[in-house]
Amino acid sequence: MSHLVDRRVALAVAGTGLVWSGLLLPSTAAAAAQGSWRFCRKCSSLFYDGFPAKGVCAAGGAHEAAGLVFVLPYGVPETPKAQSHWRFCGKCSVMFFNGMPQKGACPAHGGHEAHGFEFTLPHSTPETPTSQGKWRFCGRCEAMFFNGFPAKGACPAGGGHQAVGLDFTLPYETDYPNKVTKLAQPNGQLQRVLKEAWDDVGRAVVAERVQKAVNGREFRRGTSGYDAHASIGEMTAAWSPKGPQQWHVAMTVPGNNVEFHTTTPTVFGSYADPAFRVGFGLVVEFDLAVHQGNPPITVGVTRANTTNASVHGSNASGTIVETVADFWTHGAFSRTITDQVNNDQQFQKSLAGAVTKAIDRAW
Repeated sequence: MSHLVDRRVALAVAGTGLVWSGLLLPSTAAAAAQGSWRFCRKCSSLFYDGFPAKGVCAAGGAHEAAGLVFVLPYGVPETPKAQSHWRFCGKCSVMFFNGMPQKGACPAHGGHEAHGFEFTLPHSTPETPTSQGKWRFCGRCEAMFFNGFPAKGACPAGGGHQAVGLDFTLPYETDYPNKVTKLAQPNGQLQRVLKEAWDDVGRAVVAERVQKAVNGREFRRGTSGYDAHASIGEMTAAWSPKGPQQWHVAMTVPGNNVEFHTTTPTVFGSYADPAFRVGFGLVVEFDLAVHQGNPPITVGVTRANTTNASVHGSNASGTIVETVADFWTHGAFSRTITDQVNNDQQFQKSLAGAVTKAIDRAW
């Protein structure tokens, strides 16, 4: 009977050129992941939604897809964080574990029948913007089901599913390229997205970098900055396409201030050290790239420039004031900030993560 089913499936999709052993394959033979895996809202199992027929559901009739579209890796070795032996059942269309002699309980009667790819599914990892946790192995029917709701779906062995073993975190399709393209349109919300990311991550990090650029900086022999406190203002952003799914972003941040002291070669102690307050504008430029994979957003900071710097000092000689002013107005500060931010991959990841979260909120 299974051969007849396979033949009917093959005939149904023969025109696409995507047939192998009766199972619909991705359009690229070399692909290492297969899409069209869905949550069934009736039985809570994970099933393959790539055929016109939707398999056999334990809740009766065919499966009904809801929610995310999962893209699952296959043909790769098992690791401590990824389990193999997961297969498509050619009878009911669910994902089941084929690593034990018994083949569980299939709603199309008997045990499951393995067809097609062998999937290696990630587990024991945190959720990300492109992966969902709480997917579990059912110890009664041996299928993969979603364990994130109080109700546990419908198990072909009777009642609801029973979670056993590992907690799987399954990758799903994202459409961040399309989201960002729409947000970047003139009537879109990319300005708000970037402002939220700046408020969440960018402002605090840039303030810390400004302080780091001043503290310990030797402006002239015997004169170094210390005890810097920076206040970074609101930003506005402008952007332009740079390439496929790439944008160049310029954040303009006026109204910033930093207060600090400088050491002086004196015998009178630190109370005699000059105090300075510098007002300045800042332009931070970076490239924002959007991907279908994980992470969906990456950031590469390219440049940070100071604008309209004004230096105010007290109890300082003209030479020290001039030396400090040169640091801000002649490019040394901009180069220092650019070097620090470009060399800080964690900042770039954090900013990219903040942009991703802001996109999700805007959508």
